[in-house]
Parts: sequence; C-alpha cells; structure tokens
Amino acid sequence: MTIRIGTYTLYENIEMAINEYYGHGLDQELEKNHRVLSYSKDYGQLSGFALDEVSNRYRKDILIKDLKNAFFVTTKAKYKGGIFVVEPYHGDEIHLHLATKDLELGKKLNFYELHDGIGNPYYLGEIRISEVEKIWEERQKSVYDVPIPENIELLKVIKTA
Repeated sequence: MTIRIGTYTLYENIEMAINEYYGHGLDQELEKNHRVLSYSKDYGQLSGFALDEVSNRYRKDILIKDLKNAFFVTTKAKYKGGIFVVEPYHGDEIHLHLATKDLELGKKLNFYELHDGIGNPYYLGEIRISEVEKIWEERQKSVYDVPIPENIELLKVIKTA
C-alpha cells in the first residue's frame, strides 16, 4: 500500500508526483520556475523521462508554466472513531503512522507527542494496518494555478475494514 502526501499531476494517464527542482543554489530562477515529474518504474519509460536508479522512478524536469493540471493528495484514516492524517511509514508493510493535532485524542491513544516545524504539538502513533477501519486519499486544489484533472476522484478509498 502506497501512502501519498504531496502534489501530483495526471500526465499521459499516469498520476505523477510533482517535486521541487533542486539546482544546488546555482540558479535560483531555474529552481523557482522548474519542477520534477516522477512516476513508478512499473509503468515503463515514457519519452523524455530518465530512470533515477536511486529512487527507481522515472523523472523529467518541466517548467511550472507547462503544467496542465495538478492536485494535492492527503491520505487519511479512521481509527478508533478518530480521523487521522496518515504519514508515510518506511519500516514494513504491516504498520502505519497516524498523526493528529487533537491533543486530547493523541494522549488518550498513548501516541508520541511531537512538534511541527514551528513548535506546535501533535501526536503520532504507529498502528497496525489491520486495526484501521478505513484509509482514503483526499484530493484538492494544488498551489499551482491549474485545474484539478476532470477524471480524478476527489475521495479515493484505499482500504475498508
């Protein structure tokens, strides 16, 4: 199961991640106006894409002005009656990380208290996927001034109990 949080585009009928372009500070204008599209190697190579051996994904640099559509994905889960944001978990295929800003709920579930980049508290718990009632993706408008693709489900269920 793939947990996604981030910005995506529908390109050649494949949902591709849109990531920032890092030019190592050599040209800030280049970094500001470019992005990188990437998708799973499983789809095969499309024209103009090159395989990145480290991530095992095909990648292509694009100009932001050439984006035709985009959407922001947040994965959420229902667990013990609460709704949580699901964060990517890089350990095994059995667990998930669930995050909540509901401090009372986080304490009640004995999650770990953490703080975001500006010092706000939130709680994070490691949960077995089998214990989660439902997992879904919510798709909404991205920060880019382009439409959401017409044929994208705004709510996509990934797992139900």
